[in-house]
Formats: sequence, C-alpha cells, structure tokens
Amino acid sequence: MAADPHANVAPYALDALDADEEREFEEHLASCEACREELASLREATAALAYGAVGPAPPPELKERILAEANIEVGGVEYLIDARDGRPYFYDINALSNFVADPVNVLGFDPWRSLVDYLLERAGVPKQDALKPESTIRRAARETAAALASAVISAPALP
Repeated sequence: MAADPHANVAPYALDALDADEEREFEEHLASCEACREELASLREATAALAYGAVGPAPPPELKERILAEANIEVGGVEYLIDARDGRPYFYDINALSNFVADPVNVLGFDPWRSLVDYLLERAGVPKQDALKPESTIRRAARETAAALASAVISAPALP
C-alpha cells in the first residue's frame, strides 16, 4: 500500500490492489470521509469504463456457427420500442409464433384461458354468466383472444 492511504482511492475503485492492500485501505476507508466521498465519485466513472471500450467485431460466421452448434433455428429477430422509456425489446418471431400457436406445450398451461377470464372480468360480465362453458359471452371472449393471437403473429415487422 502507498505510504499515503489517500493515494489508493483510484486503485481501490479499479480493483487494482492486492488482498493485503485492499484490507488495509478498507480499514482506512472506514474512518476517512474524504476517501469515501472520492470513492463514491469514482464509482460511476469506473462503472462507465466497462461500457466505453469497444472490442473487436466478432467474425461474421460466428452467429451461424453458434446457431448450428446449438441446433437453433432463428426465424428473424424483431424488436419493439417501449413507449415509456424508449428501450428496445427483442424477440424471435419463431419463438413467438410457437407460443401463440401451441402455448400449452410451450408453457405448460393455457394462457388464452386466463386471457378470456380477464376479458370477461374487464367487460363486467357476472361470474355466474362467465362460468357457463358455452355462453355466447365466453365464446366471444375466446374469439377475441384468438384474434389477438392472430394479430400478434401477422403483425408486420417494425423498421
């Protein structure tokens, strides 16, 4: 450790001290407000370093080799932009269509049944009417859920 423990704030923030130096500095840190404040200011900058460096681009054939080795067929990756925060969310169109077409085998339960129940509840349908298996209301809700599933599958790709 440096003769002046204050000189170890940056190396500590970068995880560049050996185990003994780190332990000694942490003992000093417990009683030194100035070092704690400097360390707090450096934490954000050191965290940003992980995202600032641009590494070499992977070879173009790497994706194909990984997909072939894993026996994965990608139907096309699409994305949606979350209107709340602008973040993109990516999805595989094959996985989505498998989910919509056969959710019981993909998930192990039927999400459309839950969606039908949700639609009936939102419509204010009395529970006793909603529970009748062949009610017109329940059939309409099932058809709405099926139409929604179909719309998800046939939606055009986003730019």
